[in-house]
Amino acid sequence: NVVDGLAGSPVDSPAVYSGGESRTERDGDTYVALAFEGVPRGHQHAAAQQVLKHVVRQVVLAPTVASGVAKNGEAHAVPYSDSGLIGVLIRAGGPGSDAVGALAQAFRQVRSVDPAAFSSALNAAITEASTESTSFAQGAAHPSPDSIRAVTHEEVRALADATLRSNLTLVVDGNVEAVPNPRDVQAVFT
Repeated sequence: NVVDGLAGSPVDSPAVYSGGESRTERDGDTYVALAFEGVPRGHQHAAAQQVLKHVVRQVVLAPTVASGVAKNGEAHAVPYSDSGLIGVLIRAGGPGSDAVGALAQAFRQVRSVDPAAFSSALNAAITEASTESTSFAQGAAHPSPDSIRAVTHEEVRALADATLRSNLTLVVDGNVEAVPNPRDVQAVFT
């Protein structure tokens, strides 16, 4: 698991994260959520996870990725980081949309975390931390701006690699036929 792959002890014992799948067939737009195991609240890499969330945001919202997701429509992507999860929710476009392929391309870039993306994500995470006093999950404290400033490029790269090797949760709402099974999706990230 991600916690075992990184140095640092969590405050609480982490739950076992095994990934999973949920599919709901319906007409209309298709929504795809990909979630990976993140670090638990209180972990020494919680600040790095906030930076990684912003790296994901930058990469997923890049024009080349967004156009692959959208094809015949508009792509909306919402990267998120919660206590124990990190991932992205997208609304795929029309029938020609390759949401998973575009996200695979994006996450390959996330794994490499180039210095420019790191610097920009670090600044975004510091700004976010400066404006939020608490996080969303179970009252977990949001990492402080100072703890985020201390995050290194290598720490985020290691976290990205460990995260993308963790078990995947895949949620599809809409055209379930358009999205491969979780094992095939997971293979793209490992």
